[in-house]
Amino acid sequence: MVSSLKRRNTQRIAMNLGDVMICLPEDSHLAGIIAGEKQKVRKVVLKVKL
Repeated sequence: MVSSLKRRNTQRIAMNLGDVMICLPEDSHLAGIIAGEKQKVRKVVLKVKL
């Protein structure tokens, strides 16, 4: 799932214990999202299960 800021998509993705989501916010610094914590994400790069 990749959302564009121009399209203003509002999508949800299920995060389970052990999942890691790597994101690329507007400021171009990589950020990580941890399962169990609710956060708004501008653009998702990928989701992996370790």
